[in-house]
Amino acid sequence: MLTIRKQGKKRVRPLRASGRFFPTLRTLRKDPKWVITQALMRAIAPFVLPRMAAATLARMGTRWRVPPRFLAEDRPSLFPDLEVSEAVSALKHDGVYLGINLPAEVLSDILEYCSTAVLYGNQDPAMGFRHSQQAAAEEKNGRPFSIACFFNTVKDCPAIRALTEDSGLLAIAAAYLGCVPRFHGIHLRKSYVVSTSDWERSEKLAQWFHSDYNDYNFVKFFFYLTDVDRLSGPTTFVLGTHRRKKLRHQFDQLNRFEDGELEADYGKGRVMAVQGPAGFGFAVDTYGFHKGDPPRRRGRILLELEYGMFYFHRDRRDLRDASLLRTVVEPPPVSVASR
Repeated sequence: MLTIRKQGKKRVRPLRASGRFFPTLRTLRKDPKWVITQALMRAIAPFVLPRMAAATLARMGTRWRVPPRFLAEDRPSLFPDLEVSEAVSALKHDGVYLGINLPAEVLSDILEYCSTAVLYGNQDPAMGFRHSQQAAAEEKNGRPFSIACFFNTVKDCPAIRALTEDSGLLAIAAAYLGCVPRFHGIHLRKSYVVSTSDWERSEKLAQWFHSDYNDYNFVKFFFYLTDVDRLSGPTTFVLGTHRRKKLRHQFDQLNRFEDGELEADYGKGRVMAVQGPAGFGFAVDTYGFHKGDPPRRRGRILLELEYGMFYFHRDRRDLRDASLLRTVVEPPPVSVASR
């Protein structure tokens, strides 16, 4: 049983076995080496000192790695004013570096893509719809969507693909990780203003404080594609918890926490909700405690890129077989006049 902690009381719910256990069993026969190395990482990663030691040893083993072609070409960055050393220093100290802002042209290109591409309600590949079809799709779903994501964005959106290969972002990742970074994946998703249960907020929407265990060391870049204030779902961090955590929290890796408990342990002054206009970006080590606040006034669109030392999580990429993607609403008929 998995416990959601709430200040003053406990509520208990079952662990989702289908999402956390059975895919590994299916993979075990096909690639036992990958399953074993992933299990080892997952066993070590929750503990700060063993994780740091494992990252140091792993870093030695990555020195032979050949830099990707786009790193060797020294392409100009989309972020010409980016201070790599300053970003890395902030990441090491606080776990967060603010102010990696998208150029206006890049933001415009990505938003144009978002306005025409198919979204998938609740991240379900069989629940595709376009923006104008949201009400009809939610009617077929039987309830409003809390979140929708885009698939195959690197392939379909040149502006996003350029970000994944940006020399400035890669320089930060390489300096922070201490090795040539590997691209873990990308997420582009829209959050809606909707009432949800505690279970959904914790497991499906990542809206309770938690830590990620994606690698021995990794870094993410977040970009707000819409204006985000305190009531539109800011990402919130507990500064410094990527390098210092209470021992009980290291052993309590499967649980989720509400604000009060972590504020009491780490100080209210270390809890930071990141707000900013459309295009505002930041780097973060989400091994530290973090969450996405639920939108209360308006939704948000968030772009996330991740780089790490190795590649343990095969489902982190947004690539999907196009033949398996389904829309739940028929496209509008094309009139004779528009032909």
